[in-house]
Formats: sequence, C-alpha cells, structure tokens
Amino acid sequence: MINKIFNKVLNTNKRLNKKQILRIKVKLNNLYSKKYILEDKILKYGMLIDYDNYKKKGFNNKQLNDFFIQDKEIIKESKILAKKYQNERFTMFGYPANMIKNDYIEEYLKNIDLQLPLLNNCGDIYNHKENDCNYLMDSKIIEYQIVSLFCKNFGFESGKYEGYITSGGTEGNFYGIRQGMEKFPDGILYYSNDAHYSITKFVNLSNGKKLFKNIIIPTNEDGTINCEQLIDTIEQNWKLEKIPAILVLTWGTTVYGSIDDIEYIVKRLKSMKIQYYLHLDAAFYGGIPKNQKKSPLITNLKKLDIDSLSVSLHKFIGCSLVGGIVIRKKYENKNKYISYIGQEDSTFLGSRSILPFSTLYHVNKVLNRSNSEEYNKNIEYFEQKLNENKIKYSKYKKGNIFILYNVKKEIAKKYQLAALKHKNTYHIIIMPFHRKAELDCLIGDLIKMYYKD
Repeated sequence: MINKIFNKVLNTNKRLNKKQILRIKVKLNNLYSKKYILEDKILKYGMLIDYDNYKKKGFNNKQLNDFFIQDKEIIKESKILAKKYQNERFTMFGYPANMIKNDYIEEYLKNIDLQLPLLNNCGDIYNHKENDCNYLMDSKIIEYQIVSLFCKNFGFESGKYEGYITSGGTEGNFYGIRQGMEKFPDGILYYSNDAHYSITKFVNLSNGKKLFKNIIIPTNEDGTINCEQLIDTIEQNWKLEKIPAILVLTWGTTVYGSIDDIEYIVKRLKSMKIQYYLHLDAAFYGGIPKNQKKSPLITNLKKLDIDSLSVSLHKFIGCSLVGGIVIRKKYENKNKYISYIGQEDSTFLGSRSILPFSTLYHVNKVLNRSNSEEYNKNIEYFEQKLNENKIKYSKYKKGNIFILYNVKKEIAKKYQLAALKHKNTYHIIIMPFHRKAELDCLIGDLIKMYYKD
C-alpha cells in the first residue's frame, strides 16, 4: 500500500488527497505512541544492565540506589525542560535563530547522528580521503559537502574558494582577521562601531589596550559604516606610510540588520590602488537562499571580490546546534603541515564536531528547497499589522529586524527581546519559523501596551 502512495507522490502530478493525509497522520501518531512506549521500556531494561555493570565495578547497593535516585531526577528534569524549550521557541522574537521544526527525514538522520561515536574533524577538510592520514574517525567528507553547498549558493567559482565549519560567527570573524594579519602583518584593521562585538574581543584586551592596530569607524543613522570617513582614513594611512587595510565589513549588523556598501568601498580602494584584505561578516543574511528575491540577499559576491566570509549555521539557516562556516579565497601557498595528524591544518581552532548527516540534509533543504516567499511571508504580515495599528518602528530596507521604542520589560521578557543601547529600545526579528498565532499574540500585546486606556 505504502509503495503505491510513494509512486503516486513521486511519479505522478497528483497530490495526496485529504483522506490519505489524514490516514497517514493517524498512522504516524500511532507509531509515535508505540515508539515512546518502546523507548521507556528500552530505558528500564537498559538501566538494569547499567546498574549491573556498576555492581561489577564494585559499587555497593546503597550507592546503586543513590545512582537510581539521581538518574530518575535527571530523566524527569530533562523531559520537563525539553517540553519547556519546545514551547518557548515560538515566542522567541529577539534573537537571530530560525528554529524550523525538523521534518521526518531530518529527525531520522539526527537519530543516526546521535548514535555515532566521537567524530573529530581535525585538520583541513580537503584532506578527507582515507589515505590522507591515519586518523579515520572524522566526518570531513560531509563537512566538505556542506561548504560546497554554500559556495554554490554564493556563486563562487569551483576550486577557487575553500572553507570549513566553525564554532560560530565569532570564530569566523577571528579567522578572517587572522588571514588579513598574515597577508599584511603591518596592516591596520578597520571596522564599524556597529560591527559584531566579537571583533573587539580579538583585537583589544579587556583593559582597552590594543593587541593589533585597529580603527573603529562611526556608522550612519541606519547602522551602515560611514564610507567616506572609512575611505579617507584608509587613504591617509596609505599615503603617509603605505599601510594596507584589513577590513571587516558587515552584511546584516547585529542591531539594525544594516548592510555596508561593500561594492562602493571596494571600487574606491581599487581605483586608488590601495592594498587591502576584506572579510565579510554575513553571519545572519549569508544564510538566505538565492531564490529569496525580495530579501537582503548577497547577489554580487564575485563582483565584490572578497577575501573571506563567515556565516552562522544556527541563525537564518536554523541548524539545531550553534555553528558556522567560513569561506576564503584559495591560495597557492600550502597550509602548515602537522605531523601529529599527518596532514595540513588551515583552520583556526583545529578540532570540530558536527551532526553530519542531519546538518547536510538541513543545509541542503534550506538553500535548495525553500519556498521563494519564505523569507518575506511573516515579515510582510507583521509590518502590515504594525502599520494598521499605527505602531512606530524602524527597519533597514529589506531587513527582518524591527526596532521598537519604549517597550515594557514584561513584554520584552515574554517575547525574549534583545535590549539595545537606548533605554526601553528593543528589536524584534521576524523569522520564517514563527507561527501566525504567536505573531498575533505579539501584535495584540504591543497594541495593549501602546494604546491601553
């Protein structure tokens, strides 16, 4: 029966009818009910084996009973917290995380991931063949495929760019700055005062002393870097002492979601023949699929001629673990060979772990299987409701970040809103995963807050 339905879905133009969908959902619910019962039974039988093994190790009955009480408490607490987090994700409006519900295939692959032993992706992902080194317990072939999906989404020429999976946007920015420092050891780093706070962590000590020559450029009212002041400062240092520029520019700032005018900056620097290294922090918007035409999509990367770029996997992409990718131009010079692992290492931190199969599936799904209106649907609805109810806000062009003023603390707490520099100023980030019911609740609470009798 199920093979006939598969054939209908895969090989005909017909969709499942309502009765078929209902029957399948009923079957799924029944199977899940049985699954939860079986999981509880597996747990109980497994605990017997675990405690017998503890007894074999020499623990006495009192200790075993203490373990049993502790373990029961951990299991109980984990179920309570898991339910809490599942419910709270839909009222999370203040931070960039696209908490899309996993589909059935992804859940299946995630279960396989969780059964894997430790896989340590140390070294260069381009050394992913079995004969590249003696260490075989890695998933670098999958990591390579994930990076390749991003390169394709950005339109990078095959073989001219390389990258790896990072621990997140901070590591990606560290990596880009470090590459710039290696290329231009005497260079000056330039970034805006709206750039991600990770940059100051890398270049300044906590007491304010500089580890590396850097200049912070002020931003315009919309949060973009002041291009003229940036170029004038770079030009002045170049004319005086021929100091190259290392730039960190942003495609979607943390607070406003602003996009620096990278094309203009690159054009000016090239026209003045100033040497530079350009790292693009695209942590948030870099994860937008190329079919989202009305979004702040990066469409001209080849023209921008950037040196490196970082994207977060847990932000717009919506992976369930914090992580990211960094991509850079491929250089002719070899990376440092590490005899201990028997290969080169082009990374910043070295070791890294991912959920390989579900992450590859998830990234491919978001980049290549998204509805073309996915980015905009909720944004347009939320903006329409704000305008209808005359609620004042600020928003950067095609961005999905709304700045609201004089928001009460209880509203900010309920919807997990991020506080900004100004008192009672918060931003609301509208994502594809948000449901209409929660959007309506948020709008309703905002209306009560601004227009209560």
